[in-house]
Amino acid sequence: MLINIKYDKQSSKKILFGREFIVTNLMPNLKKEEKKQAFDETRNMLFQVFKKYV
Repeated sequence: MLINIKYDKQSSKKILFGREFIVTNLMPNLKKEEKKQAFDETRNMLFQVFKKYV
């Protein structure tokens, strides 16, 4: 499990139906090894969920 992750923050204003909303995107700053670890963990969790339906 990953801890102490720093994030890049991007904010933009969007108008929908005459109302203004602020949309904030958070992108994790991960090293290559951490990205692979997160990808592998997610893939394994999804596999565990979906394998019972096949």
